[in-house]
Amino acid sequence: MSTRGLFGFKTEKDYYMCFSPTDSYPSGMGEYWYKLVKNEYDLNHMKQILDNVASINIKEEQKPSDLEDRMIEALGLSGKDECKKILDLYNEISSESDVGVFDALSEGRIDFFLNDKAFMKDALFCEWVYYYDYTTKKFIAINNREGEEHPINLDDSDWQKIFKMLELD
Repeated sequence: MSTRGLFGFKTEKDYYMCFSPTDSYPSGMGEYWYKLVKNEYDLNHMKQILDNVASINIKEEQKPSDLEDRMIEALGLSGKDECKKILDLYNEISSESDVGVFDALSEGRIDFFLNDKAFMKDALFCEWVYYYDYTTKKFIAINNREGEEHPINLDDSDWQKIFKMLELD
């Protein structure tokens, strides 16, 4: 069975969350995202990008088809054809790897973000959530089924033990 989850960042302004369709257990996406945040990403550079990127929520009160209209408005696009091209590019980038969207943002290949943060509240289908919180300077792991939030310091030498304990919960 697939274990779905989200991973991303939280700034003072918003959450920036991407969907992970499988392997979102702490020993899978949890450890993977923690290691990327800790070792690979320039967190100051990513924060500057996130503060300036157009963030468009995938799911809102509107119908899903309204996403195109929200993108056209937020990004100043000329119409649905241009929107389709951009959505195709975004989907291609996000299929490159689990973290393709954040890599593309960091490299300047895209300048907007399709945010899936509403899925965070769906405890039935979104089992785990992982993000780096710029406001607390901590990595957060959330077991959505139990509603428990686990903050982890990036300099914690016992981080692997913490992820193993989360896996057993």
